[in-house]
Amino acid sequence: MKWCIYLPLLVLFTTTGLLRAQMVADFESHGLGLDTFANGADSSRGFWEPSEQDSTLWFPTEYNFEYGYWSGGWALSTMRDDTTRGYTNLYSAITAGGVQSPTYAIGQQGSKIHVRSLHALKPLSVYITNTTYAYWSMKEGDQFAKKFGGDDGTDPDYFVLRIYGYKDGHKDTVHYVEFYLADYRFDDSTKDYIVDSWTRVDLSPLGYVDSLEFVLSSSDVGPYGINTPLFFAIDSLTFQVQSTYASSVEKPFVLRSYPNPATDQLQVEIPQAGTLIIVDAQGQRVWHKIVGPGTHRLSVHQWTNGMYTIRYRPQDGPHIYAKRIVKWR
Repeated sequence: MKWCIYLPLLVLFTTTGLLRAQMVADFESHGLGLDTFANGADSSRGFWEPSEQDSTLWFPTEYNFEYGYWSGGWALSTMRDDTTRGYTNLYSAITAGGVQSPTYAIGQQGSKIHVRSLHALKPLSVYITNTTYAYWSMKEGDQFAKKFGGDDGTDPDYFVLRIYGYKDGHKDTVHYVEFYLADYRFDDSTKDYIVDSWTRVDLSPLGYVDSLEFVLSSSDVGPYGINTPLFFAIDSLTFQVQSTYASSVEKPFVLRSYPNPATDQLQVEIPQAGTLIIVDAQGQRVWHKIVGPGTHRLSVHQWTNGMYTIRYRPQDGPHIYAKRIVKWR
């Protein structure tokens, strides 16, 4: 199943003409066979989820072709190996499958998700669990990392994932979500745990975002940094989609830009102060500025040919207005 829009049940109309719906990314649209994974070795540089909607997410991945290994970002997986210890088993969740279906995503330290949408998107929830590699490393210890709790089980160890939102390209370090993948800090050691099942995590405190970032921390730190394997698994990432429609008393806003395609200069008309962002086809920001009302002229001569998205958020509201343009020659 791909992103699901449950309009008959979840649509709410308000006096300002807003439409709200939920969209769920469960990674099942990519057609992976059982016990396989996709880590960017095909030069894809990442994947879209989904690929056919006007609201979509870009999951970038990094693959080191010189040495032949997955070096950053995300991987898709249907691996079911919950027993093999060590770094040769990078792509398995300890649950041996997804939340309700085979496919899930594995993230590394600092993985990001970039929003590409004509609407405002607010993350609602995500299911998270440990990878098999991280779980057994914390449970038993290995040649790189300690056994959590130590020999007598009293060491106050932890492995925590913090999820940050970006708004208009700026990281919000005040409002973030924290989830402990392992916690041995309890006075009563019988309460110590390492997560071994899918757990739903509330993301609503992040508000509307244009990117998400996942950052791991651990109590097991050595001279070269964190010893705990810096991997985690996610599934069923749910967003609230907010679209603006015309009402009988309100004229819809139109974001104006020209020429399209653009060659040397692009002009964007802004009716009021707000934030203007332009991202490329991979969701990477190429231009960003807080602007006043009027016509703004941008030099695009050095931009790579291709599709771009203009995103504008007025100073006085959460609505995001977007328009796609083409840079050519």
